[in-house]
Order: sequence, then C-alpha cells, then structure tokens
Amino acid sequence: MNRPRLLILGGTGFLSGALCRLAVVRGVETWIVTRGRRPVPEGVTLIRADRDERDEFAGRVAETGLTWDAVVDCIGFTPGHGEQDVAVFRERTRHLLFISSDAVYDPRRRQHPQPVEPAGFVNHGYGHGKLGCENAIRRGAGDSLAWTILRPPHIFGPGAALGCLPPAFRDPLLPRRILAGEPIALAGGGCFLHQPIYVDDLARVILSLVNANAARGRTLNVPGPAITMMRTYYEALAAALGRELRVEEVSIEGCLKSHPQAAAALCHRLYDPAPVVAAGAELPSTTLEAGMQAVAAALRLDFADDASRSALSHWPQQNINVSVTTQPSVSMKNPHHSQSSNRTDEEPCGRSKRLAAVPSMAALPGCRLLLAGASLLLGMAAGDVRAAARPTDAALARMFAVPGLPADAAQIDWGRLPSVGAPPSLVFRGVENESAFTHHPKIVFWDGRFFAKWNDGYVGEDFPGQRVRYATSADAARWSEPVDLTGREDDRRYTTGGFWIRDGELYALAALRDASGSPPTGKQPVLLAYKWDRRTRRFGDRQVIAVDYFPGNIPERAPDGDWLMLGKGGVGSWGPMKAAKGGVKAINDWNIRDLPGAGTLEEAEWYTLPNRHLVAHFRTRGPNPKVLMRSYSTDNGVTWSNPVLTNFPEAGARHHGVRLSNGMYALLVNPNPANRIPFSIALSKDGLVYDRIANVRAEETSARWAGRAKSKGYHYMRGFEHEGKLYTIYSVNKEDIEVTVVPIAQLEALYR
Repeated sequence: MNRPRLLILGGTGFLSGALCRLAVVRGVETWIVTRGRRPVPEGVTLIRADRDERDEFAGRVAETGLTWDAVVDCIGFTPGHGEQDVAVFRERTRHLLFISSDAVYDPRRRQHPQPVEPAGFVNHGYGHGKLGCENAIRRGAGDSLAWTILRPPHIFGPGAALGCLPPAFRDPLLPRRILAGEPIALAGGGCFLHQPIYVDDLARVILSLVNANAARGRTLNVPGPAITMMRTYYEALAAALGRELRVEEVSIEGCLKSHPQAAAALCHRLYDPAPVVAAGAELPSTTLEAGMQAVAAALRLDFADDASRSALSHWPQQNINVSVTTQPSVSMKNPHHSQSSNRTDEEPCGRSKRLAAVPSMAALPGCRLLLAGASLLLGMAAGDVRAAARPTDAALARMFAVPGLPADAAQIDWGRLPSVGAPPSLVFRGVENESAFTHHPKIVFWDGRFFAKWNDGYVGEDFPGQRVRYATSADAARWSEPVDLTGREDDRRYTTGGFWIRDGELYALAALRDASGSPPTGKQPVLLAYKWDRRTRRFGDRQVIAVDYFPGNIPERAPDGDWLMLGKGGVGSWGPMKAAKGGVKAINDWNIRDLPGAGTLEEAEWYTLPNRHLVAHFRTRGPNPKVLMRSYSTDNGVTWSNPVLTNFPEAGARHHGVRLSNGMYALLVNPNPANRIPFSIALSKDGLVYDRIANVRAEETSARWAGRAKSKGYHYMRGFEHEGKLYTIYSVNKEDIEVTVVPIAQLEALYR
C-alpha cells in the first residue's frame, strides 16, 4: 500500500509545525513549502519558496512533478493567496484544505452557537483577509478541485503567544507577568465564553479530514472540547505555572478603543461540534488544564534569564499527559471516536447586565443563560445522536401546555394574553388594482442592512402577474421604496421563497409556477435564486436551483452540514409535501424526497432540537382540525416519522419556529382557530413543549379591498434574531407588510 502524500504550506510555524510532526509520526509522506528561515522538522521534504513570489512559488512546486493526496494551506491571509492555491494546485491535489479562522465573524452579530453562514462577517483586518481567501478558493475551485475550509477559534499550545482576551491578548510576556505576580488586565473580568482548541488536537482534526468525502465542499467550525469562561484560560495557565491568578477588570469600552484589532475576541465564541464530527473529524479531547501544563513544561526549557530561572525553580513538577499518539496505520481516515467531551460546571461572573449595556455588545445574552444552554452542544457526537430514540407519538402530540390557560382552545380569550414588542413599522402599503394583494413576507439582516421581501398581485392570490419585490432599511423602521426582483409574467405567478445566506453570499429565492384561473402552460415549476451584487447594490440575474419544488422555509443547515428545506412539488398550490436536502456541493445540488403523510400536510417548518434531532411542524390541509401536526427525524432530515396531530391550536395559517441564542425556541403563530388574530409568540425551553405565549399584534383589522384568499388579520409571520432582538415580519389583511421588533429580554421575562 502506498503511503499518503501530503503537502503543507508552512510546516515550520506553530500550527503547521504541529501538523507536520503529527503527519510524520503517522507515516505520511510529508512535504512542506516554506522560505526556509526556521529549522525544518525531521522526516519531511522541503520545497524552498516564498509564496509571495508567485512565479517562483509556482515554478518550485511544478519542478517536483508530483501530485499530492492533499494540500493544507496554513499560511493563507489574502484573496491572492486563495487564488494562488487554486491556480497552482488544481491539477496537483485531490483535496485542498484551507485553515481559516473564526475571526471572520462580525463580533457585533454573533449567534450562539455560531453558524458558518452568519448574520454578518467582518469587513476589515485579519478576519476580512481570511474571508477573502476563503471566497477566492470557493469561486475558483469549481467542480475540478475539492476543498474544505476550517475555522478554528483560539488555538493554544507550546510555541504560541498566549492570551485570548484583551488587553492580555497574544502577549508573549504573559507567562512572565503571571510568574512575577502582576495582575492581568482582562476586559469585563474575562466573563466571555469560548472553546479554545489545543494545537495538536487541531492537527489531528486536519489529518482526519484529508480523506473524508463528507468534508469536501464544506466550511466547518472547529471548536475545542469544552466551553469555559475566558478567565478560566488564564487561571489554567497560572495553575500550570504554580501561581494564583490576579485579575484586574477593565472596561470593554476601553478595550475596544485601545485594542480594536482584538475586537473579534470581545464576544462569546460558541460552536456546535456536531458538523465537523459528522464530516469525519477526530473529536478534540485535550483539556484546557492539560494543554496549559504542556505549555508550562515547554516554558521551563525556553526561559533562560536568571530571574525566570529563579521563579521556575518553584514550579510544581506535574505529569504532562499531552502527546502525539503514534498510529500503526498510515491511513488518514477517521476511526470514529466516540469519547465524551469535557463539560464545565463553573458559575459565570454574573456581569451579564453590565455587558448588555455596552452598545457594541448589545447582542450578548447573559453568561448564565448561555453557559446553561451551551453545555447542550457538547457530547453530541454522531454516535450519541443516533443512539437516542425519537419521542413517542403521545409525547409529540403534547405541544401546548401554558399554565393558567384552558385545555379547550375555544375557551381561551386570546386577546388577553400578555403583550410584547415595540410599535410596528410599515414596510409596504398595498395599492388598489396594482398590488392590492401582498403576502409571504421574509426578512433578513445582511451587509449592514435589513432586507424585506414579499410577493404582490393585482387583486388576489396566485393570479397571473403576481411578482416578488423587496425593500431595504438601515434600522428596520424606515424602509426604501420597493424594488422589483422578478417582474411579472402574463401566464404564471412568482412566490417569494425567502433569503438564503450561503458561502458568504446573499440569495433571494422565488418560485415560478402556473397561475390560478389560467390554462396550464406545460412549463415546469422552478425554484430561482438571485444573488446580491455588492457593487451594484442589486440582486443579479436569476438561476434555476431546483425543478418542481417550492420551499415552505428557507434553506437551513442540518447538524450534518447539509442544507435542508421542507416544501412541496407540483404545479398548483396543493402539491405533495417534500424535503430537499443538499445544496453544499453546488447551489442546485438537491436530493428531493416525499414526506410521509404528504396528502394531509401544508406549510412545513423545521428546526434543530438540543439533541441534534429535527422536528417539523405543519398545518393541517383542510378545514379541520385546526391544530398543528409534527414529524420527527433522527437522521438529519433524510427520513421523517409519520406526522401526528398535536394539541397546539392554530388558525390554519403558516407559522415559523426560531431557536434563540439563549437556548429557547420561539414559535410565531396564529393560535386562535377562529381567525388570524392575534399574532402571537409561544416559547419553549426544549423545542417540544410550549409553555409560555404572548401577543405581538392583537388589534382587530379589516381589509380595504376584496380579493381571492384574502382575510383579516396577521398572516405568515417570519422572524430572526439580531443583536438581542427578534425581528418579525408579517402581512396585514394580505394588503400591507409590517415589521415588529421584540426584545429577547421581554420574552425571557415571561418565565419570571
């Protein structure tokens, strides 16, 4: 059997050196490209070249005449480096792995856990350079070069400057300061949460993904094994040095001004480990304490001055349990580890109120809520998820259990529920005989602006000429004039499919189908995507991404990393319900399957539960019963259980479930079976049983004009969380589009 052949760009640095040493130990034929200014690890073959001398770099690689099983770029920092990777290695490797960073995420728009398709990316500095490199690889690779992008958080270990939080951020003198008994200045006292990863663990993750087909075409966050406070990082280092940490708490505002380059660290940095494990990675296992002991052991050898030697003589001699494991096999395939992750039971600093008061940190939920919910992310390796059984039908049926409300929905006075939310803002007001019907609203925040989208028709729903339009806003209060996305067609109708953030780009989706009351056209229904152009500030030309499919919800990531939509096929409005899964290798790469109970379901929605299983909600097709139905999936949406009727009352409308950053679930719904008043938000702590509910809009309404499928009330609500608020959008009487902003704190208060 031939040895795997690996090329590392770098090879003598902190991470690249660790990866190089591990590859050699595991019997991999290891090559490196470096300028040759540092000692080269034993057992590797050197290509001496400077990547910033592009012709020289390409020539030296070409001179080898070789191809590699994988190329790992540890030193890409600019879009030009990404373009270079594609140009030089397209014909020379089967798999390109690029090591990016979680610094690409805008710290002001962090989500918990942070998805790889975020609410916002940074637009400057180190993270912006890494993001540019990522995008250059995605654009240039096409179908001929397989790639994987890894975004690790804070990496620590011997040989790196230490410190994860300003002002003590990547400070090469940090160990000496601790040894000298100096107080260490930390923003907010170090109360932010994170998942640091030990350098050798990250090297093992990288090697385990080299031959992992499930990782190809994926961007993956790579967290360490435990969620801890950043203060604990410094405490672990101090303990390994035989000292007690002294902390000087400094203001977050001051740190932002004096250390703007470290803004990416001034936030909670939480990630779900399930996607990278499902892609085939070895599970990181080195504890923070063990990693810091290894750091301390290396420092004993490195410190040379008399004062440090004197201080070091008092260090406790500890057994260090961190080493690279020698593998007898040269295979780089993942052996499917199932070890459990380490958890933290520590109490946070209790500074959540003060943190929330900082304007740029307004999106941060309290540490206590986050730490409680964050522990649910750990121990969710693929084996754990598969082993858990789905709930019984009886458990799925019990969905509505609000204390103090009658079990019989007909006896509930829906107008007397608690109220939440700010006064509404008007996005668009319908125009008689032009856009007297407006419906299917969607909302998102992207590139510093809010986007709202809807479809409108001349008089009623689904007639020929129905189109999709959008508006933008800087504050979700004052909206631009509508912009036409699709135009009108004389014999068919467009329906909005929502916004999709994919690989750092924004797409507006729309379905094109035959219209009601018109002869069949014989044309296939299609799902279209329009990509946002940052230069022109407009959506570009349409592209077909699915045939015979209309999504009920926007594509969202399943725990295995695939995109997943639930919707329906067919030409008309009542086609069979289907699930579309994929969208990773290409925007039009979908596996579409029928859902069970397809003839009885309508208006599909789904979200991920804390155990990484999925639950789907539907309205019933037909006049009765007016309750939601549910299905359950234990395999990332590949298969679903037969739907069961629940006890959650609703008006026969569309609803929307959102998992909030504090771990709660919010269900936007019309709970009154009689009509679509009120628009309410129900809350659940586990995503299965909703035990709180409040009204967002409960005023009586009346339509200005008659039209097909029009009725009074608040229709087809959608929402998303941004900077500590839930932004909701809905149509009023299917004539106007409005937005109501609900502070997350108001929802949390329903449990007090």
